[in-house]
Amino acid sequence: MRTCCAKLEELCLRPRADRALSGACTGKFVSVVIAESRPDLAGGRVGAYEALKSGVKTTVCTDAAVGHVISQRMVDAVFVDAIKVAGNGDVAGNTGTYPLALLCKQNDIPFYVICGLANVDVSSPNDMAFVDEEKSAGLMRQVGAGRSALPVVAKGAALINPTFDRTACSLVSAIITEEGVALPDDRGKFVDSLREKLSVRCPLLPSPIPLGLSVLLRRLALLLCRAVTALRLGGCCAQIARSKRNAEA
Repeated sequence: MRTCCAKLEELCLRPRADRALSGACTGKFVSVVIAESRPDLAGGRVGAYEALKSGVKTTVCTDAAVGHVISQRMVDAVFVDAIKVAGNGDVAGNTGTYPLALLCKQNDIPFYVICGLANVDVSSPNDMAFVDEEKSAGLMRQVGAGRSALPVVAKGAALINPTFDRTACSLVSAIITEEGVALPDDRGKFVDSLREKLSVRCPLLPSPIPLGLSVLLRRLALLLCRAVTALRLGGCCAQIARSKRNAEA
């Protein structure tokens, strides 16, 4: 449950479901529930800090308590960020995204994915194209660092610490991008909707993108768009730096 604006690690909204999405888009949250986000505890540390700093009423729960929070209707909607989104809307999210999506499906709670279009990979037809990755096991074996480190896993135990898990597009209510909200079609796929958003962000990509286009060409087009965005950002930073030097002079 995350939002790209406040960088929350685990985000749930309450109390009115019909206003949850509009509240997320405008930043007018009534309150949030943030899971601690093991093993780096970024939810309890960074997420809660950012929410409180933004003036949002914040509650932190353990990762294991998320099922209780959702089943007891303590939230109206769940928001997660995405590491990558496939062309059909399948999501590679930080580990824990998939069980959250299942909980929302079971309890009839909207499940929204917040994703920048730079992380949408139309060359990947579905989540099976994503390559599995593992994080460092050190995060799981101990809490803290240096002499103050506290071991929390028995020596000799093998560890499983994946970087991300996969969530099928059928579990996603909507994908929120900087160019608007992408909605699923009648088959539960986001192909056409994501292509429409990408065509706005990156005109080099035709809409709809012909299925026969080369994967290489699509990747090159996306990389070019990202490079243009980076150059524009660099130009803005340079302009700010010049203005600052002129002011100092």
